[in-house]
Amino acid sequence: MFEELAEDLRLFYVALTRAKYRCYLNWADVRTKERANDSAMAYLFEFADCDFAGQQRVLQALATAEPDLFEYRLLSAVAAGEPAELSGVRRDPELPLAYRSQTRSLHSIWQMS
Repeated sequence: MFEELAEDLRLFYVALTRAKYRCYLNWADVRTKERANDSAMAYLFEFADCDFAGQQRVLQALATAEPDLFEYRLLSAVAAGEPAELSGVRRDPELPLAYRSQTRSLHSIWQMS
């Protein structure tokens, strides 16, 4: 567990520090009643045990403290049952949903252990 968190923190650091002009960071509160969010980002922002309102306060405090470096924006979710618009094109509700077929192998020559 500790080694996995350490590797996730390293990858998170690399992802954030490689941006040349701008870095967009998305956060979704993914947890269950039994298990808090144990992601690297939750660990760094110290909101693994915060509720949604607590997470909002932490993010807003960062935006207030460093307005030139950090901007916080709460995005609204698409209402249940309504298809999201992609590139201005809406899906025809009469057509059945379909998935794209796999075009590449998921096998990789590297691994993490």
